[in-house]
Amino acid sequence: PLSELEPLSLSNGWREPEMNRTFTGKGLFIKGKHYENGIGMPTNSEIEFEIKGIYDEFSAFVGIDDEFNNADGGVEFSLFGDGRELWKSKVLKKTDGSLPVNVNVKGIQKITLKVKRPEGESGRAHADWVEAKLIRSESNP
Repeated sequence: PLSELEPLSLSNGWREPEMNRTFTGKGLFIKGKHYENGIGMPTNSEIEFEIKGIYDEFSAFVGIDDEFNNADGGVEFSLFGDGRELWKSKVLKKTDGSLPVNVNVKGIQKITLKVKRPEGESGRAHADWVEAKLIRSESNP
């Protein structure tokens, strides 16, 4: 799980990202489902990890945490590898539930997870990257 790695850096929006919980200290819940591991992030924040080019795939689910009370507010998630965008979500709302993420990260040294509000939207949102993990194939020991 990504939440077991020590972040290289993080930038907080209005709060700091938290491992295996939201930044308010509660568990991670998306559309009623509880997730044991992941990263709870406030909007306009990012977190970077060094992965040293030894993993093949990044896998996760993204969504807005149940504790966020604005059903109309949207969030965009993006994953960067070595400074370039590898994946970006559509604008997700609380009612969308979770969206799966599977990205090839072979040879990537550093990944950055980012969460932001879409253009024209303000306010704060509680965004989760749950079951976030790095996968190494058997042919890449």
